[in-house]
Amino acid sequence: MVNARDAKHVPGRKTDVSDAQWLQRLHEYGLLRASFRPQAEIAALRAYLRQRERLLDYAAAHIQHMQKALMQMNLQLHHVVTDITGVTGMAIIRAIVAGERDPNVLAAHRNRRCHATVETVYQAPVGNYREEHVFALTQALELYDVYQTKVRACDTQIEVIFKRLKKNEAIGHARRAAGPGNQQAPCRPRASLSPPGNENISPTRRPSTYAEHFTQSLEWT
Repeated sequence: MVNARDAKHVPGRKTDVSDAQWLQRLHEYGLLRASFRPQAEIAALRAYLRQRERLLDYAAAHIQHMQKALMQMNLQLHHVVTDITGVTGMAIIRAIVAGERDPNVLAAHRNRRCHATVETVYQAPVGNYREEHVFALTQALELYDVYQTKVRACDTQIEVIFKRLKKNEAIGHARRAAGPGNQQAPCRPRASLSPPGNENISPTRRPSTYAEHFTQSLEWT
């Protein structure tokens, strides 16, 4: 596999035939770089991490929906707590969804590490509590909880991959420490990437940009 970044700029009209010819010409002059292909465990870890990031993006949208529902009910909770998904914010939101409307009871959910005072928190949950806005808040909270559950499932799989990688690393260290008989043979030197007749080109003089690659390839022809 080659790096697609080096092969996507095909001169002229792009077709499968021209693509193949261009790749063959670049390979002939040694201008193609191999793509990074991780081992199976790393590839699986990257897939889980990308899925986790996607789930967090979905959950962030429902955080905005919760904040919008609170603002429509004139509940200025986001001005009192730094993050409505924190301990204090989620405790108050869950109490509102459960049917609690008393500001004293809602303010009692304040966590002791919250910077806002009890009096400040008491003033935040005073609003209209219209039925349609409470319904929107309830659904947004439920969807947020669903994505948080999926994120925790991803964390479990990621932990499994990490344990597997650590185990493989320990096995590799044990094999290397067993003795020189189990060590891998030294790698063979890389063949020169210079085109025929240009073996004496210094590595420091190799083309550094794509334009220089293409210009020099035309000169070699």
